[in-house]
Amino acid sequence: MAVSRLINIVEYIANIPYYNVVGNVERRIIYISNRDGIRRAWIYDPAENKTYPITKHPSILVATPRHSESNTIIYTYDVAHGKELHRLCIVDIEEGVENCLEDLDPMRIFSLVWNGITLALVGSTSEALYLIIIREGHAVRKRRLDFFIEVSDIYGEHVVGHGMLAGNPRSSELFIYNIDNDEFKAFTPRQGSINENPVFCNDKLLFESNYEDMDAKRLYTIDLWLTSEPEKLIFKYDDYSDFDPVEHIYYDCIGDKTYVVAKKNGKTKVFVNGRLVPTPIGSIGRLGVLGNKIYYSASSLVEPYQIYYSTSNNFDVVLPNPLPDDIKNSLGDKYFVKIRSTGQVDVPTYIIESRKTGKPGPTIVYVHGGPWAEIMDTWSPIIASLVAAGYHVVAPNYRGSTGYGEKYRLLDIGDPGGGDLEDIISVAKYAVEIGLASSVAIVGYSYGGYMTYLATTRYPELWRAGVAGAGSLIG
Repeated sequence: MAVSRLINIVEYIANIPYYNVVGNVERRIIYISNRDGIRRAWIYDPAENKTYPITKHPSILVATPRHSESNTIIYTYDVAHGKELHRLCIVDIEEGVENCLEDLDPMRIFSLVWNGITLALVGSTSEALYLIIIREGHAVRKRRLDFFIEVSDIYGEHVVGHGMLAGNPRSSELFIYNIDNDEFKAFTPRQGSINENPVFCNDKLLFESNYEDMDAKRLYTIDLWLTSEPEKLIFKYDDYSDFDPVEHIYYDCIGDKTYVVAKKNGKTKVFVNGRLVPTPIGSIGRLGVLGNKIYYSASSLVEPYQIYYSTSNNFDVVLPNPLPDDIKNSLGDKYFVKIRSTGQVDVPTYIIESRKTGKPGPTIVYVHGGPWAEIMDTWSPIIASLVAAGYHVVAPNYRGSTGYGEKYRLLDIGDPGGGDLEDIISVAKYAVEIGLASSVAIVGYSYGGYMTYLATTRYPELWRAGVAGAGSLIG
């Protein structure tokens, strides 16, 4: 392939826009996209089949109103040219008016929730980390924190979330905060367990936890005062339990329905009251619900982000994002396998074949960063560019990756460059053994770059080449 053509392919793929649905405000869907070259919030209006941007500044975090009929959204933007100091702006989507909160000093904002009247956020300055409550543009509470937390919902005078409240980086506890009396209460059903993302669900809190099963996070409810024993969420339909997810991307209660985006083996499925909703195969993010239609962004390793809607019987694209035929036709079969590594560890791995080369053909082992991250069946410009350029790609979720249970994630603690490196070596050898790879190179960024350095220096005979980004070797 000519270098000029290769550059054109990479440039085209790098400029394909992404779409991430945030939620809905009244009759409109709110999503984040860079479709005009700037990451900002957009509206999709199904009644008029129109879409348009609604935020003036590049948008980092965007929050739609919770448990409210407010017509406003709130978002953060960077004012320090990449140094992650943020300001807040409120947008009235009916009037098209944007007001930014100038009284609050810039800070790095990690999470925020908004109900149209009250904003709760977690942010840090050079001095400390704070939980801040804002009304009418002014901070009414500013609570200094000794531990990291994230807020996930707000209802009336109460804010809920999770964090490392016990000071144990291997656990996460729930909290509820009363704005009126500044009372902060923490809860865990079992010491050392992971409990995350509580949301108000009628007269209870809905959250996910691994306190009964270290291999999966299950959904539970508990009373609003965090005094009762959690109860496992039981659905009307069995599709959800048949899927047996490991964790959840999204869940919420809207009226008498519970909406869930559940994940297993790098793929997601949508359920309403436990009943499977038809969706494209791949990965789905948050939902926006308008009447009997569920809106979401979805993608796969061979198809970029598009916005869809689903009903109980079918699904369709509302904001398409098609690939040109030459790139689309170069992206071949993708499949999920588990590859046996040292210590009897099975490594969850995605393989994406290129139609521009034969088998065996040049193959790249792509190592994700983190290490607490994962390769899902979701669009990746890096992987798509490699495949379109004529390389088969093998993408392992080595031990320490997320998405496969807490026991698997914790295997990397105290052993960086040990078992995880052996997983990468096992995957590379597997690609040769099954007749996929004629030669193997390795590519990684961040922790993946670190692993690339280790792999190429400890096992130089295995690799044709290695490319490391933002990796480092010390000592």
